Amino acid sequence: MDEVVVCGAGAAGLSAAATLGRLGLSVTVLERTDEVGASWRTRYDGLRLNTPGWMSTMPGYRASRRRYGEYPTRDDWIRYLEDYAEHHHIRVRFATQARKVIAKDEGWLVETDGDGLDARFQWAMFGKLDRYGIARSPHGIATNLARRQHGPAYDDGFVAELRAGRIEIVSAAVGFDGEAVVLADGTHIRPDAVIAATGYRRGLGGLVGHLGVLDDNGMPAVGGGQQHPSAPGLFFNGYRMDLSGQLRTMRFGARPPERKPNLRCADKCCNFITFPSPKPAVS
Repeated sequence: MDEVVVCGAGAAGLSAAATLGRLGLSVTVLERTDEVGASWRTRYDGLRLNTPGWMSTMPGYRASRRRYGEYPTRDDWIRYLEDYAEHHHIRVRFATQARKVIAKDEGWLVETDGDGLDARFQWAMFGKLDRYGIARSPHGIATNLARRQHGPAYDDGFVAELRAGRIEIVSAAVGFDGEAVVLADGTHIRPDAVIAATGYRRGLGGLVGHLGVLDDNGMPAVGGGQQHPSAPGLFFNGYRMDLSGQLRTMRFGARPPERKPNLRCADKCCNFITFPSPKPAVS
């Protein structure tokens, strides 16, 4: 039986695995794809962290400026996650989807699309763009982050394309009329392609929803090393939104159990759920 099962080999999951592994615990990471940092690999080529590498560094392995750049690009950060897993000798079980976390008298059972795993621990600014169709939010950055989990937008050439007229903002699409797209203002347009940007979903409902640990928005009701009263020993990392960036808060969320005096290691096993939530949408 593993002492710790971590769900997800992204930044949050690898941070937790490395930190707990350094305490001498046996850790297995479940990753549904074939590589670490899967969500980073699907993002656009020009992505660059808006926090410097030293601030985004994960526990036990510094993201040096010389190797990964002052503000790492997408590919720089993927390389950092690969190096991080290798540096800490993290054991990852790839192509394994965690389906459900079930509390047992002696600990936790993590149901996967293969065999189940028993565990002692489960851890689991652009100026005015109104005339281009992007109105300024009536709320400030911190308010949007707290109320809507929307973070500030960072430009990578989008605004220049918008102002040059090569990108046009239109009303919301409400349906189709033959080959035409019907917009909310009644306009019909005929684009070459339509992309349904449906956003991100955390997908925690099927995994831990039955444990009563999620709020009305499907987010963990507690975080930052805290345990929910209905599931002592179950932790979440990677969901906290902060102006300093999620990577920084993931580092703090991966602090070892010895710093959490309310962790009952002797008689209750726990899961560390670390599926990192995606970057906030633009307001």
